Amino acid sequence: KTIILNDSKSTNWASSKAAIESINNLNYNVYLIMGGYGDISANNNFSVLNKVNHVYLFGDNKFQIKDLLDFELIDNSIYNDLESIILNIKDIDEPKIILFSPGSQSYDHYHNFEERGEHFNRLINKYWHN
Repeated sequence: KTIILNDSKSTNWASSKAAIESINNLNYNVYLIMGGYGDISANNNFSVLNKVNHVYLFGDNKFQIKDLLDFELIDNSIYNDLESIILNIKDIDEPKIILFSPGSQSYDHYHNFEERGEHFNRLINKYWHN
């Protein structure tokens, strides 16, 4: 079973952190998709990511976030686009929660977070609901 959560409105780390903290079902592996435009501060507390099995990164700030996650020893990987991430996660055959909570602004690839969220929904519908 797969639970899909679209938190495209998450435009900063505090929003993503709150979304991660809200996940209480530990019978599922959690896959976080994050990245976009703008800086992510190294002063942020990433300890909440202990609930996450893997972080998928995309967007202009993906390398900056990767450096921070690598420093914290958090499992992560980099992708060039959201579709590649969705295809990768789809192939994982286990109960999972996919949390799309970018923690960053959307202006690198989208006009706004609404457009980013709609793109995520289209990809989910294309690969899960056809």
